[in-house]
Amino acid sequence: MYPTLCRSIVILAAVSTASCGISEGYYIPVDAGTDGDVEADAGDAGTEGDAAPDSGELEAGNFCGDQCVAFRPLGWSDPVLVWLGPRGASPGCPSVAPELHVTKFAELSASPAACDACICKPSIGKCSPSSTFTAQSTLCKSPDPITTSFDAPADWDGTCTQENPVPAGALCDGAPCVRSLSIGPLAVVEESCEPDLPEIPKADFAPPTWAQEATVCEGLTDTGHAGCGSGAMCIPEPVPPVYRACVYKEGDVPCEGEHYTERHVFFSDFDDQRSCTPCGCGPVSGSVCTATASIYTDAACTEALLGGVPASSLDSPCFDLTPAGEALGSKAMTNIEYHAGACEATGGEPQGAVVEVLPATFCCIPQDK
Repeated sequence: MYPTLCRSIVILAAVSTASCGISEGYYIPVDAGTDGDVEADAGDAGTEGDAAPDSGELEAGNFCGDQCVAFRPLGWSDPVLVWLGPRGASPGCPSVAPELHVTKFAELSASPAACDACICKPSIGKCSPSSTFTAQSTLCKSPDPITTSFDAPADWDGTCTQENPVPAGALCDGAPCVRSLSIGPLAVVEESCEPDLPEIPKADFAPPTWAQEATVCEGLTDTGHAGCGSGAMCIPEPVPPVYRACVYKEGDVPCEGEHYTERHVFFSDFDDQRSCTPCGCGPVSGSVCTATASIYTDAACTEALLGGVPASSLDSPCFDLTPAGEALGSKAMTNIEYHAGACEATGGEPQGAVVEVLPATFCCIPQDK
C-alpha cells in the first residue's frame, strides 16, 4: 500500500523519497481505495518475481516523450516550433506540429523607383518696349559724345509718342545734338517655364523581396503539455530537428528571462513609400524679344527719319543720322514679339523607401544549449 498522502491518478511533481519514496519525474498509476489505502489486486498477482498489473509499481523517467522546454516569460507566447532560414526554403510544418500558426519575414530589400525624365515646355513671357532713346552729338563709334534724352514714357506700350522731343538744329557745345541715335534693349517680363505633363513623373517599382522567413508551427504531444516536471512543458520534437523552440511577442522588444535568449525580429508586412519628386523647371535661357522701331521728325509719327529699324532685348543698337541736326519729334515701336527659350528640368528623382512594418520578436533557446 502507498500512504494516503501520495494517492493520485497521475503525479507529475517531484516528491521526496522521505515522504513517498519516489523521485522526480515518475509516472504513478494509482487506484484510490475506499479505506484510504491503495491495494494491489491479489487475484492478478503473477509468479514470484513478476509485477502484478496495476500493482502501483513506479515507471521511472520523464514521460513527455518529445522535448521539455522552459515555460514562457510573462507576456510572451507559449513555446512554439520555429523554422528560420532563407525565404522560400521552408520545409513547412512537420507532422508532429502540423498547424501553421504564422509566417513572418526579415531582411527586406527594394531598389529605388525608376522615374521617367521630367521635361519642360518652351518658356512663356512678354516683352516690354524700351523707353530709352538717346541722341548723341557724335557718330555711333566716336568717343565721349554729348547725349540728349529722347526717352519714351516709363510704361510705354510702343504706340506713337512725342515724349521728350529734340528740336531741329539743337546744338551741344556748338555741334548738332542729333548726329546719331541709340535705342535701349527691350525688357523680357513675366517669363517662366512649366513642366510638361504629368508634373509627377511616372514611377516603375521592382517588387520588394524578403531574404529571410520564419515559419511558426504548433502541435500537441501525446501527453499534451504535461510530463516535464516543474518549470517546464512538453512540446513536439520533429526529426530531423530543424525547428527551434521559441517564444514570441508582437513588437520590436528585448528578450526576457534566462532561457529564451537568442533574439530575432521578423515582420508581417511592408509599407512601400517609394515615389518620384515632382517635376520643376529652372531659369529661362535663350529667350529673346524683338521689335521694329521708327523715329519721326514730326509729332504724329508720319514723317519718318529712321523707319523700321530692328531692336531687341539682346543689345542697344546705334544708328547714324543724316543729315545731322534733324528734329526728333516722335517715335513708335511695332512688331513686338517674344521668342521662347528653354528651361532645364528639375525633379523626377527617386525618393522614399520600403519600410518594414508590424514587427514581432522571436526569442529562441540557443542551439548550443
